[in-house]
Amino acid sequence: MLIINDLSSLVNVSENELILGGASLTVTADAVGVGDQSYADTYTDIIIKEKKNGKIKAKGIAEAIAYGDDYAEVGVDYIADGLTITKEKLKIKEYKDGSISARLKVKGVG
Repeated sequence: MLIINDLSSLVNVSENELILGGASLTVTADAVGVGDQSYADTYTDIIIKEKKNGKIKAKGIAEAIAYGDDYAEVGVDYIADGLTITKEKLKIKEYKDGSISARLKVKGVG
């Protein structure tokens, strides 16, 4: 566990990229929390599989959550190359304590 006592701003950035054949998927998540009490966390994951028929299926997820008693911001995004995106779902939540979260799920075929 890392404890930082005198840092008033936390930034967490996560990026995951996977390439298979001529298809690639990148998902990114970033979170910023500013203030005496702040928290920022991100998570990304990608799965790309090639089927027996040569088709490629890809899934990606990007999550970010942040809290700051002065300021909080989150962002999630993706880049697909050589894939047709078949599903994209974005969920953003703001909580009563001032924290904010974002979750992106994306699926594609190639």
